[in-house]
Amino acid sequence: MAITANPADQYAPRTTGVHNVYLSKWAGKESPNLKQQWMWNAEENSLKSVGLPGGALFEGFNKNMIVYNWKGLHNQRFHYNMVSKKFTNRFTGNAMDVFGDKLTELQNINTGEPDNTNGQGWIIDYQSASHGHDHHH
Repeated sequence: MAITANPADQYAPRTTGVHNVYLSKWAGKESPNLKQQWMWNAEENSLKSVGLPGGALFEGFNKNMIVYNWKGLHNQRFHYNMVSKKFTNRFTGNAMDVFGDKLTELQNINTGEPDNTNGQGWIIDYQSASHGHDHHH
């Protein structure tokens, strides 16, 4: 399963830059789904969508995860803990979570208090071996 950005604007036919985020079956590396690809920006502490250029993960006030146009807002800044595998919002402290810990197709992604449930563990799978890190240091 992979974090997937919905290509349709949440408020279509209006164009608001708000897109829902949900789980879907990972498309794999041979035929990748760009809506499942994300770029980490360490300087901004943001996770930006490859498939929705200009969009970044955003924790809504209702604790729903969405993609929203990058504006440098507090709710768009995250931290990834490589040990616990949690993405937490740097402002709210909430951890990205799968709704009800149900790891099923089209399940919504929200946030909650950090805990040890399966819905809060996220494994990063790099699209290529050359992903911008120098592994010699």
